Amino acid sequence: MLTSLPTSLTTPRLLLRPYQPSDAAWYYPMSLANQEHLRRYESGNSIMSIHSLEDAQVVMQRMAEDWDAHHCFFLAAFEQQTGEFACQIYIGPLSWELPEFTLGYIAEKDHQGKGYVTEAARAAVDFVFEQLGALRLSLSCDDTNERSYRVAQRLGMQREAHIRQNHRQPDGTLTGTYHYGMLRQEWEALKAAAG
Repeated sequence: MLTSLPTSLTTPRLLLRPYQPSDAAWYYPMSLANQEHLRRYESGNSIMSIHSLEDAQVVMQRMAEDWDAHHCFFLAAFEQQTGEFACQIYIGPLSWELPEFTLGYIAEKDHQGKGYVTEAARAAVDFVFEQLGALRLSLSCDDTNERSYRVAQRLGMQREAHIRQNHRQPDGTLTGTYHYGMLRQEWEALKAAAG
């Protein structure tokens, strides 16, 4: 069992921290503003289920409880200078025995294309290997979601598989799934090369 985890992570531009129940007040309008932006690739995201402040309160409470119980780990990333919400990181355990985790992320619509997701995800990768003791990290994304798979590539993850036409989009088009992975020794080599 994990004894303690950091209460926040910092990068040059961002502060990342677990969600708190009090975040519902801003998470609710943020969710409404981003649902259309996220609809194609994140139809199952909890943001899509939020239609009221009460919905947001339930989601925030669940995320906080999941963090405390180590069921999964959601991190909100905020710009340090402005305090604005920039992106969200998800870390889910696939196997505590190995251990292996999966990584996911979304960008707030007005903060796309600024490198925030890559910056936050890089901090999350370090968190997974340093704090959670991972031997392996994986990531899956739609094969037409270029923004998402470019982040995986910038993180140094290796494309391990391409499952073709295994998903039907809301508009009826068929798309596939890219699977990426990173091993602990690959992460260690990247850290050593970065100095």
